[in-house]
Parts: sequence; C-alpha cells; structure tokens
Amino acid sequence: MSHYSDDPASVKRPARKQRKQLLRLPDEMLVKQAARFPETFEKHSIVALFALRSLAQRINDYTNQALAPFGLNAAKFNYLMVLYVSPNDAMTLTELSEFIHTSNATVTSMITALEREGFVQRRAHDVDGRSTLVSLSDRGRALVEQAAPVHHGHWAAALAELSIDERAQLADLIIRAGVGFDRHFAEES
Repeated sequence: MSHYSDDPASVKRPARKQRKQLLRLPDEMLVKQAARFPETFEKHSIVALFALRSLAQRINDYTNQALAPFGLNAAKFNYLMVLYVSPNDAMTLTELSEFIHTSNATVTSMITALEREGFVQRRAHDVDGRSTLVSLSDRGRALVEQAAPVHHGHWAAALAELSIDERAQLADLIIRAGVGFDRHFAEES
C-alpha cells in the first residue's frame, strides 16, 4: 500500500537520506575561475548554469523517489506522460525523442522496456509505413492517472517558494536561455 494520498494537497515528502548537493559554487571557486579566465569568465552565467544543472539532478532524484511506489522513475514517467497528453494519442519514435530530449536509440530502448511491462503498444503508422506509432495501453493510461496527481502535488509543493508570477517568469527565463543556447551553437556549427 502506498503512503500517498490521491489528494495532491496532502502529499507528504518521502523520507530520504540526502547526499549533499550544492546549488551554488563556493565563492572561492568562482574567484579562482575569474583569475584563471579573466577574458571569458562571467560570474552570473557560471552561477546560473551550475544551479540549473544541480536543480535538474535534484528534480530527477526527487521524482525517482516520489514515483518509486508506482514502479516508475522520472524517465519512464516522462515517456508515459508525453504519450498520455499527445494530441493523437500516439506518436512516432522521432516525435517522442523531440519531447523527451534524447536520441532515437534511447527512445527505442525505453519503449521496448515499457512495452515489455505492458504500459505501451506499437503499431504501424497508418500513412508512413516506415514509421511506428507508440501509444499507451490501458494499463499505462491507468498508471499515469494514478501517478500524475502525486507527481503534480510534489511539483507544486517544491515550487511553493515562488509565486505563480515568479514561476511564469522562471519558465520564460529558462526558455529564453534555451533559445540562446540553440542560437549560439547553431552559429558555431
């Protein structure tokens, strides 16, 4: 029996022994970088990117912990949720890779595992015979409907330090940073 309630407002934080994870580089490390790379070092960029990478790791760790009672981890839940909300109730492996932010080979491996567990099913694409469509099975859909309220409750609680406006601003800033990365690296290649 899970210790989670179906009511996201009553979600309890799962107990976990935490390893120390820094969200910010210590000042002495920043000073050392500035001294060694005075022409290219920009403190706020380094601080922001270090914090983002640290937060991304925490998100995965905490999501894995919260979804474990459902037999899920962050990666599996991501796939299932993307399929759950897909406009046509099915996606090609290439479409999935765009939403999951990973390679087609990784998507294929995960879909094979999820299919083995009975959470997804594959079928030939109706129009493009070279493509395969993936959709949730009834079992996969039921699992998402059970796990999503708990997952959403944890996200809301974790971001409670920020107002709704601040959350919107944070999302906008992260998206803008992503556009900047895409633009910069497209120009570099």
